[in-house]
Amino acid sequence: MRGDERWRRHVHAATELRAAGLGRDAFAALQACTPLSTRCRVTMVEPSYAPDEQKAWLKDASNADDDNMKEALRYSAALLGELRTSLLSPQKYYELYMQACDELRNLEMFFREEQAKVRPHADLYDLVQHAGNIVPRLYLLCTAGACYIRGGEAPAKLILRDVVEMCKGVQHPTRGLFLRAYLVQVMRGLLPDTGSKFEGEEGGNVVDALEFLLVNFTEMNKLWVRMAHQGSPRDREKRDRERSQLSDLVGKNLTYLSQLDGLTFQLYRDVVLPRVLEQVVSCRDDIAQQYLMQCVIMVFPDEFHLGTLQALLGALPQLQPGVRVHTVLSLLMDRLANYAAGDHSVVAQMSGVDAFGQMSGVALKVVEQHPEMPGADVAAMYSALLAFSGTVYPDQLEYVDRVLQTCHNALQRRGPITDPRAEKQVVALLSTPLDKYDVVTVLGLAHYPSVMELLQPRVKREVATKIVQTVLRGGTLISSVDQAEMLFSFIAPLVRDMEGLQDELDEEDIAEDASLLARLVHQLQAPGGDSDAQYAVLQAAQRHFLTGGPQRAKHTLPPLAFAALQVDAATWYRFLHQTASELAAVPAAELALQLFLTCAHSASEEAGLDVTAYEFFEQAFVLYEESIPDSRQEVRALQSIMGTLNRCYAIAPEERAALCHKAASYCAKLLKRVDQCQAVLACSHLHWQPEKEGKQAARDEQGVLSCLKRALKIANAAQQQLAVAAKRPAADAGLGPGGLFVEILNHYLYFFDQGCQQITAAVLQSLLELVANEMAAEGCRDNEPLQAFYANTLAHIRQQKAKGGEAAARYDGLQVQLQPQRQPQARPFTALRQRQRQQAAGVCRAAAAGPPVDVEMARKLLDGQTVVLDIRYGSQSVFHRMPAAEYEAGRITKPPRRTVGVPFAAGQDGAAFVAQVAAQLPSRARIIVMCADGGQASEEAAALLAAAGYESVAAMEGGYQAYCQVWGPSGKRRPPAGRWVSTGKEALKSGLNIPGVAESYDEGGNLQQARWAKGLAPGETLPQ
Repeated sequence: MRGDERWRRHVHAATELRAAGLGRDAFAALQACTPLSTRCRVTMVEPSYAPDEQKAWLKDASNADDDNMKEALRYSAALLGELRTSLLSPQKYYELYMQACDELRNLEMFFREEQAKVRPHADLYDLVQHAGNIVPRLYLLCTAGACYIRGGEAPAKLILRDVVEMCKGVQHPTRGLFLRAYLVQVMRGLLPDTGSKFEGEEGGNVVDALEFLLVNFTEMNKLWVRMAHQGSPRDREKRDRERSQLSDLVGKNLTYLSQLDGLTFQLYRDVVLPRVLEQVVSCRDDIAQQYLMQCVIMVFPDEFHLGTLQALLGALPQLQPGVRVHTVLSLLMDRLANYAAGDHSVVAQMSGVDAFGQMSGVALKVVEQHPEMPGADVAAMYSALLAFSGTVYPDQLEYVDRVLQTCHNALQRRGPITDPRAEKQVVALLSTPLDKYDVVTVLGLAHYPSVMELLQPRVKREVATKIVQTVLRGGTLISSVDQAEMLFSFIAPLVRDMEGLQDELDEEDIAEDASLLARLVHQLQAPGGDSDAQYAVLQAAQRHFLTGGPQRAKHTLPPLAFAALQVDAATWYRFLHQTASELAAVPAAELALQLFLTCAHSASEEAGLDVTAYEFFEQAFVLYEESIPDSRQEVRALQSIMGTLNRCYAIAPEERAALCHKAASYCAKLLKRVDQCQAVLACSHLHWQPEKEGKQAARDEQGVLSCLKRALKIANAAQQQLAVAAKRPAADAGLGPGGLFVEILNHYLYFFDQGCQQITAAVLQSLLELVANEMAAEGCRDNEPLQAFYANTLAHIRQQKAKGGEAAARYDGLQVQLQPQRQPQARPFTALRQRQRQQAAGVCRAAAAGPPVDVEMARKLLDGQTVVLDIRYGSQSVFHRMPAAEYEAGRITKPPRRTVGVPFAAGQDGAAFVAQVAAQLPSRARIIVMCADGGQASEEAAALLAAAGYESVAAMEGGYQAYCQVWGPSGKRRPPAGRWVSTGKEALKSGLNIPGVAESYDEGGNLQQARWAKGLAPGETLPQ
């Protein structure tokens, strides 16, 4: 038929349908079903109906003759004729089919209205069979047959049998599938099911309903399978996709079968299942068998499956190789497992039919009959069987081993497992029993390791991770050496490097594995607190961990040591020492040092082994010397050492004194002055342990005072370092060097509160004045955190004074300045010298003069703008009679003009002395007063000058005599005794041990007793 003629036919059919009384819905359906080109042309005609014409047409249609049935059927057939097309894909054909079904519902309502006009359905049923084309004829026949059954004018079984046979006339796959889908849909509620109104002697019973659905299912499946063999082989993939889209049409028959009320187990076993399985097996189509087997399992009840298990399982080996049998078997086992979990009485029934044996046998038979079956499918099938066994037979662990054995045999014949899908399924197979049973029990199965050996190293690591995670999640305890060895054999990919894994793992992966092992250590616990068994288990773990290399050992050895520390046994410290030493060799110096200190504290406080504790401290110091390279690490290490030592009470006094001395020497060798000061302050607490019940606290007042004085000296040096560099503290320097003085003040106050007799109120008052001057300096005034720290310290002093009682009595003599005042001109010299003198901190001097300076600090100040006021010429010492030439030669400053000589003796009239000094030096000059031996004369002279208005005045400790012992005439330091000096270059040559000379120089740098610093007497030579 040509396009124009076909278009005219559709337009004429639409016009006649209106006149037939089907209304505009029929026209809309016709328009939707019309080919695109024709539809556009119809659309062009549609607007020609004006509103008045439409009203007239509706009026004519409503007044039409009642005997218009033939015309309605004729034009309905024309509408349904669009379903004869073969040009549409299943998806587009489905859209056309749904629109036609909507209009067929309207037609069915029209048929019902005709029946109300006493028109018999038998005539209608005969009339629709006169349609010219078979597809419209059968759609109309199905619709009329449904009305025929619903009207009760004919037995249901006869009409159903007739219609289902008549539909065999359409053998085109797509058209036939949709036709039979319409048939089963329109007849669904009209089946003679048990309890239905259509059931009866003439209408039939449930058997007739079953026959109708089974026949329709068989014919639909044949049509569905036939689609695979039509068209070019190149379009096979496209046809398979289209067939998958039509699968639900076939499955509807099975769904309606399962929903029949009269379906009993006997009918299912004897009638339904045999015919369905026969059709499934005989079709020999992968897609159809896969879908229909899954559909059978899903739609019918669980008790039916359990009763027909042998028949279902017997069909699986007969399926095509392309069918994913493991999916079907897994689905069946999952349903039965859930059924057994919901009703425990079913387990006995399953045992009666040997469900596991049957399924295991079928799985083995499938594998043997399909040698080309992929390893992933084999592993998935046995994984489902394993899950079924664990759910239904949780006590039958031998079933798990049988599954592993058969799976291993099946996979081994297929060669190495390299397919990612197969690897994933094997991992799932090995993980399934871990989730259902005890880990140790599962790992002890005979065939579990054999299955794991089939995997590549990368996948073995994944399984090992799963094993460790299961142990941790379930809290499983590894209580014997055998269990530990077995576990470590399975998790070897996590413990050490394996061939094939070195290039795949980075540092992050190794650290992640080692972290899991570190957590696993805490699961290694012997039962009943048996220390010998625990020792053996941990020793086995240590042996394995040491094979893992440095990257893993730094994560695994520390938790191993802490697990050992939880055992209360003195014999464990050898194991701990070995573990810490191995950790130090990794190298992981900081971790090893912390471990040594932890063991030292445990040995001292828990085991009471002072010698063992000393050994651990000794190893910590050795590790500090040899393996701590970074300055920040040094600070942290010293803090840890001193903190641990301060909490150890059982160490003997002599050994404790040696450790404290060693810690103090390391504190003084830190790189930064601030770190030195804070470390020395912390070291002071080593000499003053807090009281502890039942323990003898170490108390050394002299040691405390020595550390505090040394901290003052270091703080002063830190402040001078900033002054020499002429810079302010960095913004991120925290409290800065100025904060060191407040920290020192707080330490003084702490020991003062603790009752240290060496810390007196006079010492504190002198220190308070020093800190007050420092806080008034420009660099400290703008530091808000430092000022807050200082204010809180002063608030503590006031609070103690306000308490009353003994505390108030101790603090009564302290004077706290609310706003410390200081002349800005005095800071560059007076404050620095005053802090240097305060390291002695035991003597209160005149408030007007600055504190004395030692010869070391004096030498540094002389390099600046400081002037030496030499009062020897005229003092009460031997030097007051020296000739003027000898006096000029003894000047200590270079150039000599920086030395001013004004004689002064103790007790002399000060006015004349001040007048002589004022004639040579202005009041703003920086002055160091030097006498012969640093006695009372220099102190009185400094006090007189300060009272006279000189702002920067300080006396030199030891005077000229002490200065000459340290510094030579050229201004360079004299060498210590026992060291050979080249007079030409004055360079030290170390390594010479001169008898009688080197022994006179001690490690503490006691220069006053050094013979070599004083020189040789006339005629004296070096000893040979």
